[in-house]
Amino acid sequence: MGEIADMMIGGEMCEMCGVYLEENDMGIPMYCSKQCAKDRGLSKADMEGRIIEEA
Repeated sequence: MGEIADMMIGGEMCEMCGVYLEENDMGIPMYCSKQCAKDRGLSKADMEGRIIEEA
């Protein structure tokens, strides 16, 4: 697997669009917005705690 894919899986980048999520290393796929999580097909329950809203 490539470096970018590893960063998406590790939560350093949005798993849907690839936006860098500063200072995040949750170890699970994360999303930059509700829209990315929704586009990925996550249910509302699965979205909880996996969205980092960028300003």
